Amino acid sequence: MKIIILILFITTCSVFSQGNDSLAGVWQDNEVVAAGWSNTFLFFSDGTFKFFFSQMDLRKREVSFSGTWRVQGDGLYLDVKQRHYIDGGTLVQYPNGEKGDSMLVGGLTKIKFIATPEKIEMSISKIYSDTEYAMGKYIYIDAMKFFLMSTKPEELLKQFEK
Repeated sequence: MKIIILILFITTCSVFSQGNDSLAGVWQDNEVVAAGWSNTFLFFSDGTFKFFFSQMDLRKREVSFSGTWRVQGDGLYLDVKQRHYIDGGTLVQYPNGEKGDSMLVGGLTKIKFIATPEKIEMSISKIYSDTEYAMGKYIYIDAMKFFLMSTKPEELLKQFEK
């Protein structure tokens, strides 16, 4: 009986523990890429990450943030060292949209370097593999579902840094 309890305990601990290599990849909060990428994490195996806000949100001011990451137990710990944002510009009516749809035009993309990294702590689930979407895997980050789109973030990085 003690052996069964020990095996269950070890299995439960490993389910909620992710190593850097197992999370490395491109994780998007939508199961498909539509007119562009949705909110997406790129976790690199060297412990760095980049988060990109949806490419389909034409009104956004914050474009992305990046830094280092680690997983400990059921926590994802991010140290944000850079933020990319759009400074200036104006919101105008989106030409092909519904009344009230707007887009930001004329702004300049800038980088804010953060001397003392911003600490962000998020909850993270195990990696599930019971979906037919994306690469068949997904995870919950702060109760939001993210789908594995690629295990090679370095190959897709150019699609985000346009």
